Amino acid sequence: AELCTALAVQPSYISLGPIFETTSKEVPFAPQGLDAITRWRRLLSSQTPLVAIGGIQLHQVPDVMRAGADGIAVISAVEDDLSRVADWTGACATSARVTAG
Repeated sequence: AELCTALAVQPSYISLGPIFETTSKEVPFAPQGLDAITRWRRLLSSQTPLVAIGGIQLHQVPDVMRAGADGIAVISAVEDDLSRVADWTGACATSARVTAG
């Protein structure tokens, strides 16, 4: 139902989360997991990017991208050390190339 509501307003992207346990904010539901990414990707047009968020660690980037995410949003992974942004950008770009190719 939430996805249908979002699609009705023709968003430029859809975010899904938390994928894993997160400490960045309290949410009233369990983590969605990788299977939810795959399910939502199947329901979305290839023209609608799917962004995964919540509890994602750098080593999990390939799995998240392989599950169907087009991108990943992070907070705590970089908030204390902005130099980590380059690591995340590189991991996402590498995983996107491998997944696409």
